[in-house]
Amino acid sequence: MSGLAEMLQDAGYTITGSDSTDSPAVGALRGRGIQVVIGHEDPAFASGANVVVSTRRAELQAATELEAALAAGALVVKRGELLAMIANPLRTLAVAGTHGKSTTSGMLTIALRALGQDPGYSVGAKIPGVPGNTAAGSGEFMVVEADEFDRSFLWLRPEVSIITSVSFDHPDIYADQRDYDGAFLTFARQTRPGGTLVIAADEPGCLRLIAVLRDGPTTPFSIVTFGESDDADWRVARVDDHWTFHPPTGEHVEARLGVPGAHNARNAIAAVAALHAAGYSPKEAVQALERFTGVGRRFEHKGQDGGIDVVDDYAHHPEEIVAVVAAARLRYPDRRLFVVHQPHTYTRTKLLLAAFAQSLDLADEVILLDIYPGGETDDLGVSSNDLLALLHVTAQAVVGPEEAAIEVARRARTGDVVMTLGAGDITLTGARTLELLGERTSARVAKPRPTRDRPPVATVEIPDAPQLKVMRDAPMSMYTTMRLGGLADFLVRAPLPEDIVAAMRWAAGEGLPVTVIGGGSNLLVGDDGIRGLVIVARTPGERAGQLLTVEEGGDTV
Repeated sequence: MSGLAEMLQDAGYTITGSDSTDSPAVGALRGRGIQVVIGHEDPAFASGANVVVSTRRAELQAATELEAALAAGALVVKRGELLAMIANPLRTLAVAGTHGKSTTSGMLTIALRALGQDPGYSVGAKIPGVPGNTAAGSGEFMVVEADEFDRSFLWLRPEVSIITSVSFDHPDIYADQRDYDGAFLTFARQTRPGGTLVIAADEPGCLRLIAVLRDGPTTPFSIVTFGESDDADWRVARVDDHWTFHPPTGEHVEARLGVPGAHNARNAIAAVAALHAAGYSPKEAVQALERFTGVGRRFEHKGQDGGIDVVDDYAHHPEEIVAVVAAARLRYPDRRLFVVHQPHTYTRTKLLLAAFAQSLDLADEVILLDIYPGGETDDLGVSSNDLLALLHVTAQAVVGPEEAAIEVARRARTGDVVMTLGAGDITLTGARTLELLGERTSARVAKPRPTRDRPPVATVEIPDAPQLKVMRDAPMSMYTTMRLGGLADFLVRAPLPEDIVAAMRWAAGEGLPVTVIGGGSNLLVGDDGIRGLVIVARTPGERAGQLLTVEEGGDTV
């Protein structure tokens, strides 16, 4: 929204606005002389505007402003409708899909600029080398990230439409997969007559759309496909240290991309196919695309300290986590992947809980933050502990970005690759982790760390209960509501009665004293920590009910 405000101000409009909280984006708008109020209770700006632009989440809080605007006769439009008003008169290349929208849109923007164009663009991420993520441009082209949230992309009428994938998401908007598919089908059919639909040839959701489109009446636009399968019109293949693109023209074009992973190679060939539809040769398009080095929060390398690399990515869907972990394995072979993930929205987490667990199990170690609500107020009875209970890799839960950074800096070791994944404020964790790693490195230079008697093993497995991971030197500050306490010699989460029995049996065999805690409230732990084994008997989510026995005694309370 802030990018559109800047674009319209540049076009000569007087812009005002409101937001629920202050932020760097709000500060940037104020720096341009745009007045922004915090909160949605003051209707002054809305009632004095000719046009009021809103988003779905703002509408849930801004009833006072919207009512004032309508009473004053203002035109009230959605963000997606405003974007379409700007884009539809131009030669628009619109990128839709559950995954890959921002990256593919960034690729097209950089490539068109390299080809001598000055395109307008609206992309949901920062693009290195261009001013902001939204601009009007002075040329005939516009690149739009076509977002399916709130069905925003259905206002667009692109010359070239791209669909990268169709995998169910946004359960707060769409009833089910069929409803979700239907929205993408409508988007595809709104490609302009004489235009081109560029769609994945080997992605299940896209295949469903292709079948419907080809079984129905002849479309007034061309349909071209891309992917790794042999029947794709535009095929991509890995050859040694680069990718080869096989256009339908029969030529082979070598591509040395500035972004890693097969998913980005697929994004790139989709962009090349779109540029070809706009009039450029495959070779011209590939050469222009090779200048692209990524967009913000898409496999963004934040830095390195102490031999530990930190990468930040927007991945907040199981399939995106799978893709970004695969890219990391390709970029950093034979290195340990330490994934720090913040689940995004209660609806998505609850619906895709098992898939999230499977995707995170591809890492070597995981830290989970509390779920980022993203404007949702009903937690649906789901929490990060429900996800934690399904993981098989070494994992633990923390509260927020700061706690995650502290824990990563304590646990990560030389050679690790730390990946912060999610769409919320987890993006703060990467920079903070590097600060703490720097402090750790400086401390080691100043005072060498004494040799430990214990071997550097992060966890111990209980032989007769392999689902339980016993952590060495666990910080009790992570298990008390006061966030205080030194290290426990050993700590294990035991969500079920049989897990507690197994942990007690293991401690007895090791000759360790046992301390059992629950949620950690009303508990203070000293800086010296706790000797022996700490059992955290905290049941995740709905399982708690299974541990209770309730009898009706006839008493009155």
